[in-house]
Amino acid sequence: GQQVTIEGVVTLGSGITSTSWTDAYVQDSSGRGINIYQSGTVDPDLLRNNKVKITGTVDEYSGVTEIINYSLQVTGTNQSLPESLQLSTNSATDLIYEGTLIYIQGTIIDKYVAGPGTTISIDDGSSAVDIRAWDSANLNLTAYNIGDTVGVKGVMDIYQGNAQILLSYQEDINSVSIQTDSPQISNIIQSPLAPTPSDTTTI
Repeated sequence: GQQVTIEGVVTLGSGITSTSWTDAYVQDSSGRGINIYQSGTVDPDLLRNNKVKITGTVDEYSGVTEIINYSLQVTGTNQSLPESLQLSTNSATDLIYEGTLIYIQGTIIDKYVAGPGTTISIDDGSSAVDIRAWDSANLNLTAYNIGDTVGVKGVMDIYQGNAQILLSYQEDINSVSIQTDSPQISNIIQSPLAPTPSDTTTI
């Protein structure tokens, strides 16, 4: 019910998760973001990378904090996105990060179509988190399958009390190689430490 004015950069634009109402996210230098909601129409000014100044009413819907009944002014275009918060897949399930742009890496352990969208579960070994891609985002996810290791950037949303990462732009998912901390020794050649193949030395 509080009236607030915020200014930040749009991290998830309107028209991506729904083409029937405004559902967007704005984040500022605090490192946290908030949902902007308006029923009935898609706000054309809430484009990713736009800097906006919004005055409206704080509301909460199914655990999602949002600003409704708002007025908006575009104060800049083509702005850099706020730095994404890099988390483990386990930490990304913490609801404290709701509305925040985050980055995670992990292995795809499940992928399925559910309603008008695709859900991908990824795990970096700490526990899994769901990635949600709505059909309205028009993403091509055919290259990403169970067993692949990926990096994903997206806004953390709450669905039925659980965290999910909203994958909304094609450039925000990529295949990655995970570096391990275990030392690797390969292609040992003869040297003063091992002058013949039968000799050994302790490293």
